[in-house]
Amino acid sequence: MDSQAREIIHREAGAYARRLLSAIAECGLDARAMPAVFLGGGAALMKRYVSASDGLCRPLILDDICLNAKGYERLAEQLSRADGDG
Repeated sequence: MDSQAREIIHREAGAYARRLLSAIAECGLDARAMPAVFLGGGAALMKRYVSASDGLCRPLILDDICLNAKGYERLAEQLSRADGDG
């Protein structure tokens, strides 16, 4: 890939990460006071551009791109077992 294109991609991805953190703060969540957890495919992007130096309290990045699907699968299994008990 062209180095100039790569530079543009990294710059825009960093700007996106900063906008996302700003949106979180605008919603009233203080990521400086509580751990910030990023998970799933989008967390892979955040991993490169977010750190404790951004003022985040213990950022935890779970970048398994299947993590959301695994969580829903586990929830469905639990709900299925609960329905079988009743």
